[in-house]
Amino acid sequence: MLIATPISHLFKLEPEIQKIIDASDCFECRDASFESTIVKQRIYHSDFELIHTWTDREKKMLSSIQSTKEELELISFHAASCYSSPAIIDGIFQPEGIEYSREDMIANTRENIRTIRDIFGNSIEIAVENNNYYPTPVYKTITDSSFLSTIVNENNIAFLFDIAHAKVTAHNRNICFDEYMEGLPLNRCVQFHISEFGINSRGIAYDVHEEPGRELYACIKDLLSRYRKVKYVTVEYYKSIDRLLFIISQIKEIVISL
Repeated sequence: MLIATPISHLFKLEPEIQKIIDASDCFECRDASFESTIVKQRIYHSDFELIHTWTDREKKMLSSIQSTKEELELISFHAASCYSSPAIIDGIFQPEGIEYSREDMIANTRENIRTIRDIFGNSIEIAVENNNYYPTPVYKTITDSSFLSTIVNENNIAFLFDIAHAKVTAHNRNICFDEYMEGLPLNRCVQFHISEFGINSRGIAYDVHEEPGRELYACIKDLLSRYRKVKYVTVEYYKSIDRLLFIISQIKEIVISL
């Protein structure tokens, strides 16, 4: 298991950046950090939605990733909304654009996987990430565990499990977290995204990328003990280098204890 740290604004804070490099095994590049030349960029986490219809724009960007990220081992994508161009109001997607059906999204995924493999070949893994659920029509279907399992299993790809997203979904859909999690394709999980979620004054859970609490650390330990094929653990915390380093150290202690 490797610590794969996202390349974020924290990497601009010289000379502290070296502390992050020393604590990490490799790095997760994203669209916002595409220009980074730091070594060991083994993961690329794209903003593209695997379940939407793609155009030449996505194909050109993927070709650029393939030609510049020479150490890449894994590329992951979102399954964030069932609308083609949702509006964002107070951080939550609202319906706008074309509404894709379940069948549309499954077909789009199949076609996009072919595109990715045409560009990258079979040299890297492909994964899809689970999203949060918020109470708008945009999030129907895409947070259903059966839907995520279908697109993962039918296309023989990997799963990126964002724990906070799953906890937000379980809370906002008023379902049991453990039952929801068990329905996800965790047998194909290649990476964990780790951060703490929050609950606002209206009782709605939301993704805030806070520092893990005791319950989350226990959940991480349980997951790592059960799913030994997970290759990467990524801490999504961006408020302080010192606290990021502390969280990484806690994850490493968990791994050592298993």
